[in-house]
Amino acid sequence: MVNNTSREQRLKNFTENMIDVRKHLGWTQEDLAERLKDAGLKFYPQTVQKIETGERRIQLAEAIEIAAALDRDLEMMLETTTTNEIARLQFNVEDAALDITRATKEFLKRQLLYAQVLDVHEAEGEVMPDWARGTLDITPEDRVSLARKWITEEAASEGEGTAQSREKFPTVYAVIETLGLGSGDE
Repeated sequence: MVNNTSREQRLKNFTENMIDVRKHLGWTQEDLAERLKDAGLKFYPQTVQKIETGERRIQLAEAIEIAAALDRDLEMMLETTTTNEIARLQFNVEDAALDITRATKEFLKRQLLYAQVLDVHEAEGEVMPDWARGTLDITPEDRVSLARKWITEEAASEGEGTAQSREKFPTVYAVIETLGLGSGDE
């Protein structure tokens, strides 16, 4: 694969990524210099600062050690990755999480409506499926109790306790808590 990015652009990308990753990790220039000293480089905070501002050119061996200290591979450090792109991606993830929360709430509302419809059909004498018979005419709190009971039974059938069921069914617990219906462990 041919890389058409100029040497200067790759150097610029490296230093921008170096700064972004260092800051993302919550490290100061001194923190990075200390890690690089531990790796055998004679670096000081001023050395890091001069590389970041372009006052000092970086050698290949130094670039490899800096990438390793930042837990990144050298190829990634040479790619164009701006703070704006990272922020945009983070926003997209947060937006998707909100969409999932909204969809889950809507799903639960529709489930309650469905249970009410089933109740009407049963009241009119229609035969209800086994799974639905026991869940009609109950409050949301009772539905949460049934969900907890189901989780507990599922966990017990696999020899697990409450902690394991919380790990196995995090979404169910999160929904119970998000809807303000308890902690899920009650």
